Amino acid sequence: MKPLNSKEPQTYGYVRVSTKRQNINRQLDAMHALGLDDDHIVIDRASGKNFDRPGYRMLIRRLKAGDTVLFHSLDRFGRDFINILSEWITITSKLHVNFKVLDSDILSTNENMSLEEAFAKALTLLMQSYSAAKERLAIKTRQKQGILSAKARGVKLGRPRNKLPDNFEEVYQLFLKKEITGYQAADKLHMTAATFYRIARERKAAA
Repeated sequence: MKPLNSKEPQTYGYVRVSTKRQNINRQLDAMHALGLDDDHIVIDRASGKNFDRPGYRMLIRRLKAGDTVLFHSLDRFGRDFINILSEWITITSKLHVNFKVLDSDILSTNENMSLEEAFAKALTLLMQSYSAAKERLAIKTRQKQGILSAKARGVKLGRPRNKLPDNFEEVYQLFLKKEITGYQAADKLHMTAATFYRIARERKAAA
């Protein structure tokens, strides 16, 4: 993001995904559709559990009174409802910056809103972020219960192991007798050395 020197009110877009593997195009497309160029868009690839994110902190330092910051949805802003409310107050009341959520007009603010409007929006923000946090907790609880239930029934979880080559035992015994190295064993079995050594360690631990 290039430094911008204009003293006129600016509009910035904030884009966040939790991991580098997640796609940001949907959020970027929404920002570009509103006329924002890449110099006005901040991207973070970080968890939403707190606001200690490099892009977000840089954006906060850049914002000035009268600016506007856009978020595609509330969960792109953050996920912890207490922290969300605190940051929202910082942006709207301390920095006097307009806060816009593209998929929820009711959460969007402007510098001319009344005290009553600000209060109503703060309550809505808190309720929505709390409900989302509660739902995430419920999902995690159900997942944990499902895992425990599956284990109790003897269900094996995780990615299934590939079937070992038919000559594995023969080659493995040669390795144990130190007649061949692990790399030679892996070559005979047409697998990587890392895979062979992992299986060997598992065999040894189970013996």
